Amino acid sequence: MKASNYNVVYEHDNSFLLVNTLTGAMFSIDSHIKSALENDSFDLIDEQLVSDFKKTGIIIEGNVNELYLYSYLTKKEALQNSVLSLTVLMTRACNFACSYCFEGGEKPQEALTDTVKDSIYKFIQNVCNENKNIRHVGLTLFGGEPLLNFNANYQWLCKIKDLCSENEKEFSTMVITNGVLITEEILKGLAHLNCTNIQITLDGTEPVHNSRRMFKNGKGSFTEVVQGIKRVKDFEKLPNPVIRINIDKTNLENAYELLDYLKSHGLEKCFVDFGIVKLDKKSPAYRFCFADNELADVLVPLWKKLHNLGFSYNYRPMRAFNYCGISKENFFTINVNGDVYKCWEVVGHEKYIAGHINEQGSLVHITPHYYDCLNRDADHISECKACAYLPACGCGCASVAMQKHGTLFAPGCFKTKSLLFPQVKMLISHLREQNKIQANQGDTNE
Repeated sequence: MKASNYNVVYEHDNSFLLVNTLTGAMFSIDSHIKSALENDSFDLIDEQLVSDFKKTGIIIEGNVNELYLYSYLTKKEALQNSVLSLTVLMTRACNFACSYCFEGGEKPQEALTDTVKDSIYKFIQNVCNENKNIRHVGLTLFGGEPLLNFNANYQWLCKIKDLCSENEKEFSTMVITNGVLITEEILKGLAHLNCTNIQITLDGTEPVHNSRRMFKNGKGSFTEVVQGIKRVKDFEKLPNPVIRINIDKTNLENAYELLDYLKSHGLEKCFVDFGIVKLDKKSPAYRFCFADNELADVLVPLWKKLHNLGFSYNYRPMRAFNYCGISKENFFTINVNGDVYKCWEVVGHEKYIAGHINEQGSLVHITPHYYDCLNRDADHISECKACAYLPACGCGCASVAMQKHGTLFAPGCFKTKSLLFPQVKMLISHLREQNKIQANQGDTNE
C-alpha cells in the first residue's frame, strides 16, 4: 500500500486538514497520522482509520498508477461526445467601449452573414447525423454584444432548435451580454430558445462601473445595466441572471458596496460570479491585475460577504479533469467569418485558428493547433504530471499558459492552488453552521 500522490495537507485549527484532490475526501488528522502517511507507515495508524483511508483513496494499493487512472478519466471526459457545444460570435461589434475588453481599441463591426449562418446550421446537422451519440446541442451567444442583432438572428436560432427537435436532440442557449438591450420581446425569444443562463456584467456601483463600462460616446451604462438585470429577474419564464463582477485592483473595495446595493434592490436571488481580469503583460493595465497567489485574499472575503447577504454563489472546490472545453472534442468557438477556435479568449488571433466551417458545413483546414488543444493534458506537461493539485486543476487555463509561456503545453495555474484550502475551510464552516441550525431547530421542535 502507499499514500495517494493527490493528498494535500494543510495546517488547520491546531491540527491538519487532509484533502485528496482526486476523490474529494477530507479528514482532520494529527501530526502522528500525517507523519505515518508521509512515510507509508500505515501500521502506526488505527485499523478503522486505515480502512476509511482505503475507501476514500487516501491510501491505495502499491501497484496502482494514479496518473494512468487520472489520464483515463481525462480522456474519457474529453472524448465523450454526447454534447455539441458551440460558442458563436453573433457579431464583433459592440455598443460599449470597456477599458479591459480583449478586442481592444476600435471594435470590428463584422457580424454573422447569412452564408456563415447556413454553414453553422449544416455543421450542426452533419455532426448530429454522423454522431448518433449526440444528445444535446448547446449554443452560447457571444460577441461583441450578441443582442445587437438578436432579431435578425432569431429565426435562424429557431431553425436550429427545430432541427434538434426533429432529430430528438435537446437544445439550449446561453447568452453573455452587457444587458442594456434586454427587452420584453428579447426575453420572450430567449425563453423560446430554452435559454438556461443569462450573464450580465456589472463592475461596481454607479461611478466605478461607469468608469469601466461605458457606451461608445463615453456615457456611463450603470442605470441601463441594472434595468436589464431587473428585467431578467422579473421574467418568470427564465432563470435569474448571473451577475458577473470583473475584479482587479482598481475596483475591489467598491465590489463590497456593489453587493450592498444589489441586496438593497432585491437582487440577492441572482447568482454572482467574480471574474478575475486577466490581461497580457504587454498591456498598460496589467499592473492592476491580481497575481494568482493574491486571489485567496481577494475572493474569500467577497464570498463571505455574499453568504452573509444571502446571495447565490459557488465557492465549493470541484474536480476538473479538463479545465474547460478546449480539450474536448465537440466544443468549438465560431467567429463571424466561420473560422473555428477552441477558446473564445483568442478569437481573432490567426495563430490560434483551429479550422474553418465551409459552406457544406464541414470542418476543414484543420490546423496543428486543433490537435494541440485536444492533446493538452498532464501526459504532455511535466510540471502538471507531478502536481498533487492536478485532479482539481485539470492543467489549468490554456489561455493563461499561452500568455505566460507562449505554449499550450505548460501549466496554466489559475486559482486552484491558492484557493483550494480557503474553499475547503469555508465548506467546513458552513457545514458546521448548518448542523448548529438543525440542532437548534430540533431543540425547538422538542
